[in-house]
Order: sequence, then C-alpha cells, then structure tokens
Amino acid sequence: SRVICLEVPLALQCLLQQEGLTLGRFTMLVGLPESCKSAFGYELARIHRAANGGFSLIETEKKDSPTLMKSIVGYDPGRYTVTYVKNSDEWQSCLQHQLLSMKTSMEKKLVPPCSIPWLWIIDSLAGVTTKALAEKCETDGSAGMVHPQLANSISQFMKCMNHLFDEYPFSVIGINHLKPKADSYGNMSIRGIQGGYAPRFAESLEIEMKRLDKKQIDRRTGRREEGIRLGLEVAKNS
Repeated sequence: SRVICLEVPLALQCLLQQEGLTLGRFTMLVGLPESCKSAFGYELARIHRAANGGFSLIETEKKDSPTLMKSIVGYDPGRYTVTYVKNSDEWQSCLQHQLLSMKTSMEKKLVPPCSIPWLWIIDSLAGVTTKALAEKCETDGSAGMVHPQLANSISQFMKCMNHLFDEYPFSVIGINHLKPKADSYGNMSIRGIQGGYAPRFAESLEIEMKRLDKKQIDRRTGRREEGIRLGLEVAKNS
C-alpha cells in the first residue's frame, strides 16, 4: 500500500521519528486539562492547509476559541469548517457524513485525491454523552444510574471508522482526556483514558501532552502567561 506523508517542521519530525505526518491514519491527542491539546490539533490543521488542503473541526465541548484557532491556522476564511454537536451520536454521524461527502466531491471533480489533504478534529471524543442518555436527562431531569453507554458506542464506531477513508489523503485527530488512577501503592501512575479501549486500538499514533510548569498561575489575579512549557511523548500503536 502507498503511504503519503505531509512535510512537517523539524521539531515535529523529531517528535514523530519520521520525515512527515502520515495521511490515512487516526491520531489521538491525550493529556490533562490545560495541556494545549486543542492548540496542537490546530497546528496539525495548519500543516494540512499549508499543503493546499483544509480541515474540519467537530466541537463537542463548546469550549473552542476562534481567536486561538485563527492565530495558528491563519485568518483567511477558506478551506475549513466548524460544526457543533450535542452528543456522541451526532459527532459520529457528522464525521461519517463529511468523510463520504469529501470523497464524493473529489470523485466528481476528477481531482487526484493526493492533491487535497483534509483533516478532521474531534474535540473531544468523550466530551459529550450518548443521544439516549441526553434525552433521558431532558425528560427525567437527571441522568440517574446508567450503564456505560458512551464507551460502547465509541468502541463500535471505531471498529469501522478507519476504513471510511481508505486510499484517501484524510486524517482524523481525536482529542481525549487522561484520567490518572492510583496503583496498589497509591501512586497516580495508571493512565486511564475516556471512551474505553477501542480508541487505543484504532489509533496509529498517540501523542501525550503534559505541562512542565511547576507553578500554576492563578487566572483570577489577572497575571498573563507569556508561555507554557510542554512535554510531548509519542506511542506508536501499542
């Protein structure tokens, strides 16, 4: 099979341990809150736009910052879309619909697929619950005790998602949150990730982001952060 890569800066080459960013793959960005996961997703979107492509943001948490996004990907309005969804069923349907629409558009225009790289960012994978549970909250006024529907829903979708963009220069970025758990000695060393185990099996790359700053600046004091030191670690497949 042919593997197509996009040209990336030297720092990203060192991080990925390869010469470019591979297309046709699912990458998951994980980390604790305020570890700049969304910002790094925008940087990957900028790389796709620089290669004459574009990106689509599927926002589930409704915490996006248009100013931050445009400061990274560029202020020209062309070749990107932003969609807001309310539950996991919607982001799955939205991703599948946009993937199929993009493939159909390429085929109708008879454009070589390798000329239009496109990225989808799901921010975040487990930021919302399922449609059934959301409707239950609206009807009953509370969620109550339920089975873990979200993890099962994501697991089933992930098993077929990667094959939706076979042989096309598409990439999917899933942003997810870490949930550190204590081991038998009480150390917070177990890496729990929302959405079950299926995202881990579906990913080709997992990039973990963590803040290296020892002192967290209190946002209420009005002090301004001039920069954030980050540590990035990559795991390929398992």
